[in-house]
Amino acid sequence: YDNRLPASVGAACAAALHAHNERFGTLRNLWLSNMRMGDDGVVPVLDALATNTSVQHVSLYGQCMTRRSAAAIADMLKRNHVLQSMVLRDNSDIGGDGACLIIDALKHNCAIRAMDVKNGLGCGEAVEKQLQSATASCRQRGVDAVR
Repeated sequence: YDNRLPASVGAACAAALHAHNERFGTLRNLWLSNMRMGDDGVVPVLDALATNTSVQHVSLYGQCMTRRSAAAIADMLKRNHVLQSMVLRDNSDIGGDGACLIIDALKHNCAIRAMDVKNGLGCGEAVEKQLQSATASCRQRGVDAVR
């Protein structure tokens, strides 16, 4: 039994995000926790966030994301310089390779102040050390926490 939401939900969220931003430009928090959209649902949202200029905090907790979503997160982090915090908890299917993509993208983003990855991205000890290194680098640039 797979209780994931259809990918169309992610596309609808992305379209709503674009429309709201164009009309009001004031959406600051986007909480999509435990929707289990998977990559097909999350990637359109991440694509929309890449050029978004108002959302400062986003939660993608428990989205069943894999390396594909991690690549979209990395791309978004390289392009979005407004987002201040992300919650990526309970997305263990991202794996070590995906976590490395996110870590590398953090090196190019000075806006992120916090990233919550509690309960893992499914990465091993070596990647955890790289995450700690990225955390130290972020703190040197004024980032409050990457945990």
